[in-house]
Amino acid sequence: MDTLPKIRALFNDPSTADLTLRIDGRAYFAHKCILNLQSEWFQKYLEENRQSDEGNEESNENNRKDFDESAFQYEIYYDYDIFGYLLAYCYGWSIQSKTTDELFAIAYLAKKFKVHSLTKFTDCLLKHISKSWKPNEYKWKVGLMISKWLGLAETRLTILKFSARILIKIKDSRNFELIKSIIDKDDWNEIEKIMNELSSDEVQIENELLEDGVLGLDENGNVVESSSSYASSNGDSDNESEDHQRSINDDK
Repeated sequence: MDTLPKIRALFNDPSTADLTLRIDGRAYFAHKCILNLQSEWFQKYLEENRQSDEGNEESNENNRKDFDESAFQYEIYYDYDIFGYLLAYCYGWSIQSKTTDELFAIAYLAKKFKVHSLTKFTDCLLKHISKSWKPNEYKWKVGLMISKWLGLAETRLTILKFSARILIKIKDSRNFELIKSIIDKDDWNEIEKIMNELSSDEVQIENELLEDGVLGLDENGNVVESSSSYASSNGDSDNESEDHQRSINDDK
């Protein structure tokens, strides 16, 4: 029996909930057993409340605990809908078609409430964001800071590589030093390492192409062969043609 649809059906279900979560003045109805399994933060919160309630003989209604968001009003971007995405994920719902800002906000809540599997999931989605960036934009600077703070390892590595490729192409030393000056020391050490690796790879590729008689690529991305390689290729072709013609004449 597939239990996932039944678990999903419990999301925000007031008829079966034993925990009320109040976020931004609105309520979500949740289940302690689900949150206890998915979130280390709620696991600790529920355990502390269980210990404080020991010895009290009250009805189930009186035992229902409210989680009030007022203690976390300092949080950045912490609203009802974004929290709902995190809560729905705990019940087995997937996260699809979200903007980059929403994904970062969800990743923030995943870190806050220690839903580690959601952190990994958002990391897998966010690691592709640099594909839409332009070299003259500084989104990578903010992306580096946020991904490092949220523990998004794959996203951060992708942005580090994006930054390294930009810096390799900068020929003006003043611009290079300007960009370097706005990068954190730890980030710069990693970017510099990636730049060295990329430079070594490019040199190796160029050498391999030259050995194969390839000068490189033209502006359209087409392979440009050396004249010796072209002549050799044509020479081989001519020899083959002559041999073929001689064979025909011999047959005659």
